[in-house]
Amino acid sequence: FLQILGAEAGNLALKCLATGGVYVAGGIPPRLMKVIGEGGELKAAFLREECRYKDVRAGYPLHIILNDKIGLAGAKVYAMRQLR
Repeated sequence: FLQILGAEAGNLALKCLATGGVYVAGGIPPRLMKVIGEGGELKAAFLREECRYKDVRAGYPLHIILNDKIGLAGAKVYAMRQLR
């Protein structure tokens, strides 16, 4: 799972030229933090050494959002802006 997640995050970084980084959120990553921190599978798949754009990918940070309610926080901010 972590290899697929990391590879897709790396692909997204290249597609969007995500100079500010890629943010992985949701309910699953916080539960897997022990595994993510130990092995480095996610980061290795994100950087993918055999990719010809590995130097470009290395410049994009990968962030894990630990708050599983971040979607609700974003929706609240959006709603408050719409009410102004």
